[in-house]
Amino acid sequence: PVVTFVQPGQVSSWLAWIKNLWLPPFFVDPEKSRIARLTYVVLQVALIVMLLLGMLQITTQPWPGLTNFLQMFLSFTTVLLIAMICTRTGFVRLANYIFNLGLLFICTYSAIFLDGGIHGVSYPLLYVTVVHAGILLGRRAAFVNASLTILIGIFLFYAENNGLLPSSGTMLATYLQLAIYAGGLTVAASLIYLACLLYTSPSPRD
Repeated sequence: PVVTFVQPGQVSSWLAWIKNLWLPPFFVDPEKSRIARLTYVVLQVALIVMLLLGMLQITTQPWPGLTNFLQMFLSFTTVLLIAMICTRTGFVRLANYIFNLGLLFICTYSAIFLDGGIHGVSYPLLYVTVVHAGILLGRRAAFVNASLTILIGIFLFYAENNGLLPSSGTMLATYLQLAIYAGGLTVAASLIYLACLLYTSPSPRD
């Protein structure tokens, strides 16, 4: 007799479960559902970008240059997964705070310890936090993120010019830097595009 560990019905149920998991969540409150949909799609776009960057790095970058990227990759992927879980369970605003503060911390940490300061690829990605905050966390959050980004830039500039930053080790290839910038632009463009769809009808803002 042929031993089958997975029945065809189980495969289809698993595929249906994965499909439902990938779809944005819906709630009784229509406004909450709209914001959750935008949040979830942005998190999905960011996750896809991270996976594509990970595959590009692994296939093109020698191992000594992968260690710094893997730290960023694993940290940010973990943040995205936690934020997606929060969105699906109804904690939509918390999910946006986790995404925003997680990206802010990871990019700042990478700029200081892994990326060589203000001239690396991590610091410029902080503009994504400003765009995200302005659309999903309110106007005040956008100004707070912009102010923090400016202060971080001033600190990095001072530290870099006074030799306070650790050595960044290996430098990323130019095409990998371009790919990272393109990923950040993709997430920002997705935020703006979906926000235009989301706010076609008036809604209260901060």
